[in-house]
Amino acid sequence: MKRSKNLPTSNDVAKLAGVSQSTVSLVLAGKAERRVSAEVQEKVREATRVLGYRPHAAARTLRLGRAKAIALLLPDVVNPYFAAVLRGADRAARQQDYALLFVDTENDQNWLEMVIGTLAAGSVDGFVLFGVEPPEQSELGGFEPRIVVVDAPSSIFPLIAIDGMGGTLEAMNHLLSLGHRRIAYLGVSSSKETFRVRTRAYHQALNNAGINLGPDYEKSCLMDIDDAKVKAREILSLPDRPTAIFCADERLAVGVYKVAKDMGLRIPIDLSVVGFGGTQIAHILEPELTTVNVPSESLGNLAVSSLIECLETNVEPKSRIESVDFIIRGSTTTLIQD
Repeated sequence: MKRSKNLPTSNDVAKLAGVSQSTVSLVLAGKAERRVSAEVQEKVREATRVLGYRPHAAARTLRLGRAKAIALLLPDVVNPYFAAVLRGADRAARQQDYALLFVDTENDQNWLEMVIGTLAAGSVDGFVLFGVEPPEQSELGGFEPRIVVVDAPSSIFPLIAIDGMGGTLEAMNHLLSLGHRRIAYLGVSSSKETFRVRTRAYHQALNNAGINLGPDYEKSCLMDIDDAKVKAREILSLPDRPTAIFCADERLAVGVYKVAKDMGLRIPIDLSVVGFGGTQIAHILEPELTTVNVPSESLGNLAVSSLIECLETNVEPKSRIESVDFIIRGSTTTLIQD
């Protein structure tokens, strides 16, 4: 498609900046280092701002051999956790002059594969799969896109993992140190490895403390507050009611808070509650929620920065494990013995 006559061109930028069109091309392509003075580069950038000039995407792809665009694939964009991921990812992309597309896969593996296949045809240069398991290599049809995976298992692509095991153990040890022994677990009904890790850590912490609780103290629910309320009520109606609950996600903790209030239980006097996530939910709840804090915005930034560095240098990033923080707030306290 041709540009509208009303839109500025690179020639217009060159005239306003008082430079040649080739100089404009060098600056806008990021190839001006050691070839064009800093003063002239700034003149070109100022001219583009004044004119509102934007390089034609298709032309730039042909010139650079790349689209200068990446895609961020998320499992559930409604989750406030992923809103923070998106903010960090977008900031990193902007700093490197990359366009960022995001796709809500809705945990649909078939949709994921179709999206990757479609966008990889030339729309984007690479993908960040955050909380989304990548397709098998055999399903990529011989195409090997640049992919960075975050918080999902991958034996093929570079992986940025969060220390869910360490974070859960720290949360459980906190409750144990406060004297709690009947510690229930409200997990997520999901086969995702990130949630399986939290479940394993819960069991490990109880085993390490020599505590053997029956299956009634462990429930799983959908990532849904109403379903969390149903399972929380089952747990809190046990004859030997738990004195603490560890929730595998902060949204589940909302359900626990609501049921506790309905049953006349005071948090943390009658029930200590711990969550996992690090979203604004932890601050909205009253009392504020003690939680395993995942630096979601920083992870989004790191993932996109790692992918862009790979695209620019052709050096694949190394897999790594990112630590989490445990933040003690008002929802936990020392157990008062009867």
